[in-house]
Amino acid sequence: MQRSSLADKREMLKREVFRLRSEINRLTAEFRGLFAARLILETRTIPIRCPLCSGTALFRLPEISELADAMGKGVAFPTRCPFCGFVNYLNTRDLLAYIGWSILLQ
Repeated sequence: MQRSSLADKREMLKREVFRLRSEINRLTAEFRGLFAARLILETRTIPIRCPLCSGTALFRLPEISELADAMGKGVAFPTRCPFCGFVNYLNTRDLLAYIGWSILLQ
């Protein structure tokens, strides 16, 4: 009799673990964009595709004040591809677009 109750308890716990894993997967899928935004804010980097070789380079974001100054002056930020060495110049509008697309595509 006691063996049966242990087996029932084990099955109940298995179902609960399955339910919780399903809930975690659902929440992860629902809030994937927020996770991407948090990652960008914490690491202050965004992935940039090289137009020459299609490699991906991580671009370190400048401070907010630098971005605001650059937007007013039309300054471009250089980023070098680690694979082919091509230097790509990104203006503030391009950087903001990359940030937006990084969040949306996650």
